[in-house]
Amino acid sequence: MKKFFRNVGLISAIVAGVVLLVGCGKKLQTTNYEDEKTKTSISFKYPEELECNYSTEAKDLRTSAENAIWIFDKYKIAVDIMTLSSNEDFNKVKEKRSSSEDYTEVTLNKISGISYYYAPYNRYNIYLPINDKYYADFHVYSTKEGYKKEDVEKVFNSDEMKEILNTIELKYN
Repeated sequence: MKKFFRNVGLISAIVAGVVLLVGCGKKLQTTNYEDEKTKTSISFKYPEELECNYSTEAKDLRTSAENAIWIFDKYKIAVDIMTLSSNEDFNKVKEKRSSSEDYTEVTLNKISGISYYYAPYNRYNIYLPINDKYYADFHVYSTKEGYKKEDVEKVFNSDEMKEILNTIELKYN
């Protein structure tokens, strides 16, 4: 009988612990970018306590190729929807970039892609395929003044950035 009550107590403690941990998780804010031209949708989540300004205004974008940008205190994440040419697929894009600085194959929210450092804009690029026509090119910038690779590298490799990037969802409508 003692064993039965000990097991019930242990199971109750485990269930209470799981409920407590799940219930006390970070509350996340979801943002969504809809690209009418390519019929794609991109969303990701970030902790509610982080202030974020989302914009599609040209004045807020770092380059004319970018479609949208999420501006946080320490970093910015911009996106550009890229079109694959008729004679290429995502593997050819990966192959072209394989000699880029800090090239790495990545998997974000079960989507396999690549990342690399792009020195001319002092940013990390992340390519993730959407379908056989398009891929998303995410640009990760540091908001620190100056153009030091160490600044953007620190931001890109931070746990916070990894958590945000790992919530990316890509949809083709």
